[in-house]
Amino acid sequence: MKKFRLALVILLSLSILSGCFLMKNNRLWLESKIGPAAEKVYPTKNLYELFDTFPKGFTIRV
Repeated sequence: MKKFRLALVILLSLSILSGCFLMKNNRLWLESKIGPAAEKVYPTKNLYELFDTFPKGFTIRV
């Protein structure tokens, strides 16, 4: 019974932690974090234009 409880606690903990990280892959979250900094450095109407302008990538330092 103790092993079952331990397995249940571990499973619930992992599911809660993985659920918290799902929001960080959200487009709105990324745009809210990167958008203002990117527009200060290289102003564009659409953030995806940066990928066309810099096909090899770029670094944003805040």
